[in-house]
Amino acid sequence: DHFGIGVAGYPEAHPDAICEDPEQFAKNYQEELVYLKKKIDAGGQMIVTQLFYDVGNFLKFVKDCRNIGIECPILPGIMPIQSYGGFMRMTGFCKTKVPQEILDTLEPIKDNVDAVKAYGIHLGTQMCKQLIDAGTPGLHMYSLNQDKAVLGILSGLGLISLEEPQKNPTPAIEEHKEEDKKATA
Repeated sequence: DHFGIGVAGYPEAHPDAICEDPEQFAKNYQEELVYLKKKIDAGGQMIVTQLFYDVGNFLKFVKDCRNIGIECPILPGIMPIQSYGGFMRMTGFCKTKVPQEILDTLEPIKDNVDAVKAYGIHLGTQMCKQLIDAGTPGLHMYSLNQDKAVLGILSGLGLISLEEPQKNPTPAIEEHKEEDKKATA
């Protein structure tokens, strides 16, 4: 009986706006933010972002959005690394900035499918912890029809048990935020 309108956001700018010239990139990034504001002003109620692997870039994007008057929820797009080849193709296609530390960790295990998947779950869990701790209102998982990594991340966050029937993790996210508030009070 009710639906919402979500719009796409690009923490590192739209792939078509990414370029080598720093001045041009800064201009393109600002134009992308203005366009995003227009989408929200036209009725968008939340932003779901393109995938990223640098939490700092996402947090800067949120700050930049707030600075131009975008106040709606911004959901980070998380794509767990499922395979080395798929990860490299997707990040290349989307022009995603990948921190060197991630590339250095993947290089020696790139041919070990199980090790890459385990690292993807570990990395995704760490990113999500940082995002939840920073106050993100939720998470959007790009599962690509591969639910095991998403379930592994949710388990790593303590939101589900892989040994029990699955439940809606939303109440657990709220409980986690409340526990963090109490711990820092």
